[in-house]
Amino acid sequence: MIILPDYFDRFICAGGACQNTCCTGWRITVDEETYQFYQGVPGEFGDYLRANLVENGLGAVIRMTEEKRCPFLDEEGLCQIYRNCGEEHMGDICTVFPRTGVDFGNIKLLGLSLSCEQVLRLICEEEEPLVLCSEYEPGEVPVANEKLPATVFFMMWAVRYLQDTSVPFSVSIGVVLYMGVNSKAYLPEPEAGRMAVVLERVPDVSEQFAEIRNSFDGAEMYQKAENLVFYVIDTVCQVVNMSNLHDSGIVLWDDAVSDCTDEERRLYVRRCLGRKKENRTHMEYMQRLAAAFLLSHAQALKDGVSVELLFLERFVNFMVLAAVLPLAWQENVVQDKVYFERLARIGRMFEHSSLIHDYVYPVLRDYFHLEVMDYVIAFMVLFNLSAGMEE
Repeated sequence: MIILPDYFDRFICAGGACQNTCCTGWRITVDEETYQFYQGVPGEFGDYLRANLVENGLGAVIRMTEEKRCPFLDEEGLCQIYRNCGEEHMGDICTVFPRTGVDFGNIKLLGLSLSCEQVLRLICEEEEPLVLCSEYEPGEVPVANEKLPATVFFMMWAVRYLQDTSVPFSVSIGVVLYMGVNSKAYLPEPEAGRMAVVLERVPDVSEQFAEIRNSFDGAEMYQKAENLVFYVIDTVCQVVNMSNLHDSGIVLWDDAVSDCTDEERRLYVRRCLGRKKENRTHMEYMQRLAAAFLLSHAQALKDGVSVELLFLERFVNFMVLAAVLPLAWQENVVQDKVYFERLARIGRMFEHSSLIHDYVYPVLRDYFHLEVMDYVIAFMVLFNLSAGMEE
């Protein structure tokens, strides 16, 4: 059985119009079958093709240019392999991306990578909540099926709960985080029986988080959230600025801000947060974005031992960056034409770079000691609308 988001088949590559092309900035592999076909491509293009491939025993890797661009990308941003050999002779990676997929027993869970600006644009343009469907059956796949693998059951619940309009997103995202981290022992199970029992606690947890939100003094909660946002963004930006990452130019800190003192950078974050608008349309987009992120990173739950990787390294920090960084780019973040390009580059850092795993997350965990409840409180501020709109 294949389960996929309802917008999956509506994805269409923007081709040369894409500002953040997937043909730059990372390692592109060529599968063995495709590599062998390329050995027989005749003529001048065949010679150029082979000269830009490095065999690795499992196929090949494309030799990127000094600018970290694919050498087969022409001046119009189009693929020369596609033009000269046909789509059927592109490598598996190039053909499949940005589609993602992971097998859980007899279930295959599909998603779309958020390192593609066209995917982000597609999610933004959706007017309804993201729905998970079966490839062969119309309508939404029912969640109440305890015969599903526990991980699939959990992901389907999380996708739906994150977009539940009866629960404030500032609470639901914290509940999903909390339940995910505390369900680690049950996720590897072949069936969802015990996971279903665990998720029966969701109403109580949601109520407790709502009480936490209401018990905080506004200034105290804002201060806690501001501290976490500063730690996350400052760590990411400092690490990226010190790296040779292809996409380093899109981070929040430019050189002038990087050279400021800690307090001056903290004030900069405060000014950025001050631009946050209470916008229901944008909030619904953030809900869909959170659900889509979990789907595209489902591989992290494949063996049940990477729950921390998915939730505490990737999910929470991506959502903080997605909520705050655009405030430094443009005031109108959803309509801003550079928004999707830049957010896709951030998505790429989480999917195709070791910076978050090797440098950012260890600092947040070991030096700042950020834990689940710290993020829960921060989300209550970052994703909170006025009482009249959210209650």
